[in-house]
Amino acid sequence: MSEPEPSDGLARLEELISPDLHLNIDAASRASSVGWGLLFAVLHHVEAILYLHRQGCCFAAAPNRRTAVEYAVCLVWLADQTDQVVDVLNRGLRQDQI
Repeated sequence: MSEPEPSDGLARLEELISPDLHLNIDAASRASSVGWGLLFAVLHHVEAILYLHRQGCCFAAAPNRRTAVEYAVCLVWLADQTDQVVDVLNRGLRQDQI
């Protein structure tokens, strides 16, 4: 059995991100704004992980892997609980954000 290639998953994710994707986002929704940011944070962390692996620095990608998983889980939670999650995140930030 062959190992899955991580870049295949990233390529599939990039196919979902079309130039007009932002038109489907409700800019007035706090949950949508946070979700939009989380989505791109996950994407950028995965890109960093892939870059580090290609450079032979797999050990250096550990913080990015942890953060990407944490943000992805938060994104799923946000999709399920919407504004309640934003309130929880804001409490953690002492209301400094949205």
